[in-house]
Amino acid sequence: MNGHGEDTLARAERVLGYGSDLTMGVANNLTTILLALDEFEVARQLSEDTLARSRHVFGEDHPRTQKAADNLAVALQLLREAE
Repeated sequence: MNGHGEDTLARAERVLGYGSDLTMGVANNLTTILLALDEFEVARQLSEDTLARSRHVFGEDHPRTQKAADNLAVALQLLREAE
């Protein structure tokens, strides 16, 4: 999927930095949108990346990290159900 969400994320990474709080928020929001559009594999990939970045930048207990973990869990569940 290539659209406005991916463009927004790329711009946030370029302007704000790969690990900024706002960039992580954009990534989490994009994952939620991808899940709603049944783009489960793309959502899984993005949420895995976002989770790894969030853990590195913010630590395990930060709300952005927890949201990324939640998104990953949802993506994995939906992928299992889609099989």
